[in-house]
Order: sequence, then structure tokens, then C-alpha cells
Amino acid sequence: MKLHLMLCVISLVSLAGCGEKVDLKITPVSGIVTLNGQPLAEADVSAIPTGATMGLGGGARSDSKGEFKFTHARGEAGLPPGEYKVTVSLRKKKDGSVPPPNDPTPPIESDATETIGAQYSDPNQTKLTLTVPPASTPVEFKLEGAQK
Repeated sequence: MKLHLMLCVISLVSLAGCGEKVDLKITPVSGIVTLNGQPLAEADVSAIPTGATMGLGGGARSDSKGEFKFTHARGEAGLPPGEYKVTVSLRKKKDGSVPPPNDPTPPIESDATETIGAQYSDPNQTKLTLTVPPASTPVEFKLEGAQK
């Protein structure tokens, strides 16, 4: 009985630290995305952490000049320093419009289709990477190829 009680106490003490908020340092990250040398407007740019990089990554939507600023998944401007794979996606509806940022509609239910090749838009195929240093540095993603 004493052993059982002691194991319960040890388990509770070890769990007490679970769920603590990790204080991630966030670095502002901005840049530009182009397709065949032209600014790519309304593209969704996502940063997915790789390796030992902390956090959930983040995303951005490019403006009419192809410029974007990453927002961390917690809502802060920027990303934690580390290594990321990057996707660039531009989904369009049949009428040519783009779904609103952070559209909750699952892609399978959306009438919007991807217009950027899988080598950039698919998280399993992208070769785009990003290293976020402790200090802010502009980035540029130059895509090549035909838009669908």
C-alpha cells in the first residue's frame, strides 16, 4: 500500500510540470514571394518547424506586391528561431476569387483548387526551406513554373 501511495505521489509531482507554457523567443520574419519573377499576390505562405525547432510554426498571406509577414500560431508577429520547411499555396475558386485568410472550409469541401505546383504547395514535396536567425532578416521565395 505504501509503495502504491508513493508511486501515485511521484506521478503527480512529475505531472505538475506538464502543460507549462514554454517561453519561445519570436523573431519578426518578413519577405516576398514571386512566381516567374512577378509578385505572387494572395498566396498563403506556411512555415512548418523541422528538427529541434520549437513551436507550431506560422503563416502569412502575401499582399499585392508579394510581400508577407509571418504570424506565429499563437498570434505573435514572427517565428521562433530555427529550421522550417515552407509551403506556398494559392487556391482559387471557379470565379477566380481567393478564399479568405484562415478559411476553415476543409479543402475537400471547398470549390477552390490549388494553382501552385505541388513542389511548392505540398508539405510532403516542398523543397523550400527557411532558417530563422535570432535577429530579423528579410526572406525571398522565388518560384518558377506555370501556374495552374
